[in-house]
Amino acid sequence: MRTKFKITFYFTIFLSLFLIISPINAWDGATHRKIADEIYYNLPSDVQEHLKPYLSVMGEGSTYPDIMPSDQINHKINHRYPGSYIQTKIWLNRGRSAYENGNYKEAAWCFGIASHYISDNFVAYHCAWIEDKEKFCQVGNQLTPKKQKFLGMDIMYIDLQHMFKYGFERGKESAINWDKTENPDVVQQNLDQSFTASYIAIFYQIIPCRVSSHNVYTSQMNL
Repeated sequence: MRTKFKITFYFTIFLSLFLIISPINAWDGATHRKIADEIYYNLPSDVQEHLKPYLSVMGEGSTYPDIMPSDQINHKINHRYPGSYIQTKIWLNRGRSAYENGNYKEAAWCFGIASHYISDNFVAYHCAWIEDKEKFCQVGNQLTPKKQKFLGMDIMYIDLQHMFKYGFERGKESAINWDKTENPDVVQQNLDQSFTASYIAIFYQIIPCRVSSHNVYTSQMNL
């Protein structure tokens, strides 16, 4: 009886500690997959043909950082600026190299992972403390990223680090607005920016010749 009590006691302690230290994700897996899908369906048709057999792989990659062993320890560091910028550079570079070498499955996987880090960088919860993060996440999970006006046109891109700094500042502003209003539009804006930034970054890696690097990135964020 005493042994059973000890087992129950230690299990309760373990479960409590697990819940305390486990990261709460800004977007859940389904939302990250929606962003990855939107990226794919807005890429040029020739790129879609290369990645089509591996769309599910890209979706799986978009959820992987939340279960990646190394990220369980460094989740708060890797999913906000500057950590998210460092991780994104790593996975974008791997994705570009794989794509250029015709390894489209690996490219899809890497681009999916990169989209996760980019997306989280634009989310209020990863940029600042918010009061009702559970509600924020629930609202986000019910929404779909909206297509931005620039899609289908010549895309303008600026330095990746500038993109992350910009997103981090907008995320902090969103946190303030959310705490004041809990308006779903705040969440929708974060989601749209997550998709937009991810799309631009991945598009630039695949087809840099179609992107004007000297133009201002923020003009494309539709704010």
